[in-house]
Amino acid sequence: MRNFFREFNSSLSIIICWFLIVMSVLVFVNAFFGRNGLFSLFQDQKKFHKLKKEVVKLELTNEKLKSEIFSLKNNFKVVEKIARENLGLVKPGDTVFEFLSSEKYKLMNE
Repeated sequence: MRNFFREFNSSLSIIICWFLIVMSVLVFVNAFFGRNGLFSLFQDQKKFHKLKKEVVKLELTNEKLKSEIFSLKNNFKVVEKIARENLGLVKPGDTVFEFLSSEKYKLMNE
């Protein structure tokens, strides 16, 4: 009977030892490659830095747009310049020169 308990105790300790090794390996793998593991942490840090750079870029664009809005609201000369360049508007008494492309010139001479 004593031999049985020794063998049982010995085989039980081997089983417990293997169980602990397997569990340790699973915990280790999960710590590195799990959903919240180190690998995921590094990927999240890369995303964070990329988004942070994008936020800085968008903030600069936002400041430029705010400056442009302020100029449009408070400076008539800026509005006039845009109207002349983009819409082709002229003041009374201005002389306008229109340059025709070769295609328009051919159409007008036909």
